[in-house]
Amino acid sequence: MYAKVKAQALALPRRQRERLISELDDSLDDDPEVVAKAWKGEIQRRVKAIRSGRVKPVPLHEALGRLDTAIARKRDARGRGRARS
Repeated sequence: MYAKVKAQALALPRRQRERLISELDDSLDDDPEVVAKAWKGEIQRRVKAIRSGRVKPVPLHEALGRLDTAIARKRDARGRGRARS
């Protein structure tokens, strides 16, 4: 059954797949207290890593630039893969 549902989902147009993903994600809502506790722990871990010097913060504009570059590379790679098929 999983393979059939997956195949049907992948056959949907992009916008419908995005909507389906969002709705499926919403259906997995966790207990808000559990989520808040997990985020608090993650924030504390990150602050500790920065304060210790183990991690160096990156300015937002640089982080976004890196992200744009990575996305562009992935799109380019996908395009090349399709062209060979």
